[in-house]
Amino acid sequence: MLKNQPLEGLRDFAKRVSHEGIILLENKDNLLPIINKKVAIYGRIQTNYYKSGTGSGGLVNVTDVPNFIDSAKENPRLDVNKDVERLYKDWVNENPFNAGNGMWASEPWSQEEMMITTKEITSLKRDDEIAIMIIGRTAGEDRDNFNGEGSYLLTKTEYSVIKNLKEVYGRVIVVLNVGNVIDLNFIKELEVDSLLVAWHGGQDGARATIEVLTGYINPSGKLPTTIVKKIEDYPASMTFGNETRVEYIEDIYVGYRYHETFNKNNVLYPFGYGLSYTKFNLELKEINKVENEIFIEIVVKNIGNISGKEVIQIYYEAPQGLLGKPKRQLVAFAKTMMLSAGETDKIIFKIEIDKMSSYDDKGLIKKFSYVLEKGEYKILYGTSVRDLETGFSFELLENKVVSELTEALAPYKKFKRIVPINTNGKIEVSYEDTPERTIDLESRIKNNLPNEIKFSNNKYSLLDVFNKKISMDEFISTLSLEDLMTIIIGEGMSSPKVTSGTASAFAGVTDSLVNKGIPTLCTADGPSGIRMDSGMTATSLPNGALIASTFNPELVTKLYEFEGLEMKNYNIDILLGPGINILRHPLNGRNFEYFSEDPLLTGIMASAVIEGLHNVGVFGAMKHYAANNQETSRTKADSVVSERALREIYLKPFEIAVKTVDACVIMTAYNPINGIWAAGNYDLNTKILRDEWGYNGIVMTDWWASMNTDNDLESKENLSSMIKSQNDLYMVAPNALENKNNLKQKLDEGYLTISELQRSARNILNFVLKSETFKKENNIEQKNTFDVKHWFKTNRNKLDINHKDIKTTFKTMLDKNDFKNFDYIEEKDEIVYAIKNEVIEIYGIKSQNIKNEFDDLFDEIPNILQEYHFPVKNWDKISLNLDDAIIYGDDNWNLISKESIFTYPIKVSSFGKYIVEVELSSSLPAINQMPFSVYVDNINKQTITTNGTGGSKIKTSAHIVFDQNNKYLSFKFHKTGITVYNITVIKHG
Repeated sequence: MLKNQPLEGLRDFAKRVSHEGIILLENKDNLLPIINKKVAIYGRIQTNYYKSGTGSGGLVNVTDVPNFIDSAKENPRLDVNKDVERLYKDWVNENPFNAGNGMWASEPWSQEEMMITTKEITSLKRDDEIAIMIIGRTAGEDRDNFNGEGSYLLTKTEYSVIKNLKEVYGRVIVVLNVGNVIDLNFIKELEVDSLLVAWHGGQDGARATIEVLTGYINPSGKLPTTIVKKIEDYPASMTFGNETRVEYIEDIYVGYRYHETFNKNNVLYPFGYGLSYTKFNLELKEINKVENEIFIEIVVKNIGNISGKEVIQIYYEAPQGLLGKPKRQLVAFAKTMMLSAGETDKIIFKIEIDKMSSYDDKGLIKKFSYVLEKGEYKILYGTSVRDLETGFSFELLENKVVSELTEALAPYKKFKRIVPINTNGKIEVSYEDTPERTIDLESRIKNNLPNEIKFSNNKYSLLDVFNKKISMDEFISTLSLEDLMTIIIGEGMSSPKVTSGTASAFAGVTDSLVNKGIPTLCTADGPSGIRMDSGMTATSLPNGALIASTFNPELVTKLYEFEGLEMKNYNIDILLGPGINILRHPLNGRNFEYFSEDPLLTGIMASAVIEGLHNVGVFGAMKHYAANNQETSRTKADSVVSERALREIYLKPFEIAVKTVDACVIMTAYNPINGIWAAGNYDLNTKILRDEWGYNGIVMTDWWASMNTDNDLESKENLSSMIKSQNDLYMVAPNALENKNNLKQKLDEGYLTISELQRSARNILNFVLKSETFKKENNIEQKNTFDVKHWFKTNRNKLDINHKDIKTTFKTMLDKNDFKNFDYIEEKDEIVYAIKNEVIEIYGIKSQNIKNEFDDLFDEIPNILQEYHFPVKNWDKISLNLDDAIIYGDDNWNLISKESIFTYPIKVSSFGKYIVEVELSSSLPAINQMPFSVYVDNINKQTITTNGTGGSKIKTSAHIVFDQNNKYLSFKFHKTGITVYNITVIKHG
């Protein structure tokens, strides 16, 4: 890998993720996809695509960001109205993009729009043309959205333009290039025909959107949040944005948990909803309850005419009981593989019944425990929280205590929270007092102090711990008081001790610590790409809302494996993300960074990100821990939340990632939780995180955070409170040795102990031992075997292995039987990648048998045959002369026989993606499936399954990545009866 450069291939893969997160919400009369039609693109944001929001989670320096209009003009399926394009170009030149004054959060959340009348539109419209309107919104750190024009609402100009377009064109498509949900009542009011939520899709998000609009990609995204008619109906609206005290009166009834339980009629688009260009049928094949687990088998069939993916969602309905419950809650989900027309996929779910338990903070069943209340439980399956079928029900005859815990994080002062009541068979909103805190927090801390390690004068290195020559405690005994008071302080931003322009340096921040073998580790802002204030470029990734909309954690894991490799290009150990705060309210300015209103979806997506980074030896810092759900007064507003809501909603995603993928870096939030700032909150950072969940990692503050303990005033200098809570790292100071804090004073007073400093030092040092930086500095081999993980369809098809030919290397490995430890996931038509050391290799190996019919064919092809030179410029194309094909066997392109192979010698000037488009027919009826495969050299890149066409000509296509080393393009037919008329190769990107 090249150092200090973006990772080759990551950008392409990020676009694939963007494809899967784009959501189709409306599509009247199948207006989309647009294939070979005239379009006019309206809206000034066509020239300034929003790749992400602003702030630490979005300001990634990139080489370029393609916009909507250029992406549309590149696309061969669109005939773009140049007069409309010219009109907007001239207007934007006179009304340039407003990027603010360069300060944090100074950019407006929307740009001024051009007013255009029906008369002007009529003069520009061509016959049989479709109008597309692009609406753009950014968002960001330090400022919330607002319920007004240009933010949550359309401006009068935007509304008028869409209204005028509808009047003139009759058919209008709206594309939302937004980070946060906006008010969508205008879709119904103006009878918009098609609506696509494109989110912020990263560097190539505009191209991804155009490819979805034109049907090269079938949308499969689902809403990770609920879109409502009236924002005032969110109970959180009563306290959202308060500057001092934000009472979470909605309690556990967040998002769809509230709307589905109390106010279904307020919903425009429900949680989990999203359309496709095809249709699917779900069939429940089997469902069994075995002790504490439920096994569900569902078969999904594509009953439409276009290949696509579907998301299967499993919900449960629990009895209201004494505690009260939401109407239904997500308990599992899975995305199908790409299904061709008529193809099926079988998905098996395993659901733990204990995961349906509720936290009892009142003592109605068992206080401070997760409990399953007696009564009927229903399991439902479908494609959104609304589109469900009941699959199974069971009854618990007695209450069950699932786990007994202890009080933690309870409010210090009671407030009112929502509780459901049953009124004549209808569940309605009522209110009750929340339980107050009963424990003495100071006593809890004193009673759980760690044992002090006696100081020694031994000369040890941290490498001695790694080599098991000494214990970690023996090494910590050599750390002086100064060492202990500096190792817990990070330096930055843009510390010269690590990669230029990154967020912080930590661990080996002084000469004394470095001399003890403690390296300096690096963090960088994320998670949607590496932010470096030095100006170095990186790859901009899709934002959290889009990632969650994929409902595809396996894909997200792959994305962050690539991101981890890019981090290693820049010697970065920790990416400051993912952000996993809950979408409590649609006006939160950082919702674009976060995943969902649902804690399960959020936790699974967070785990996918963390797992991907871990797979290549780097780490992600989950943030902001916890209940940091608004930007207004985000460093001071007290999040006043019940213990039940914290445990079931706001802490649950962190818990899932800690317990499932061993997450080991967490960043605390700026805000207090029930009066105690997160960075000094013992119950948050020790009692729940470490004692209950078994967390074995580091906890860092957000940058320049304040801290306190019970009843103290908060202060950025109060590091003693931070250490007592077991928040290990203060971020950041210009110099750890000169940082002004109260550590020495509190040690002298006896309030803080040496043992608590040693405890945090241990946490930090144990993390350092896991880091790639420690291993590199000590010449420790990092990854000495191939670690084959997954299959996927896009990205380059091969890299060499230590500068040796792949084919030869694989044959050597086969001879040595080195494949025995490989983990293959056999999924047809896809290719596999492996990671070795710092090199990523992507292969097309389908089995251990390298030899196949193509080897013999290629051996027979003379070198003097004419090569087809692939186009270099995007959307240029060439046609392959059918008579030039080398045929394997006796055959021709008319009624091709089963197992026939047709091959073209090719010349590819540069790595890139191409569309291979085939015009064909079959005399057989549509019920017949007619598969054929596209090979590059001897690698099966994609299998296309068409149906019989009854003699009619159709076009079908494959997206193929070609490499400069590729020599042959082949077509292998698996059934008899297809006739091919034309083959076109189009440069795609």
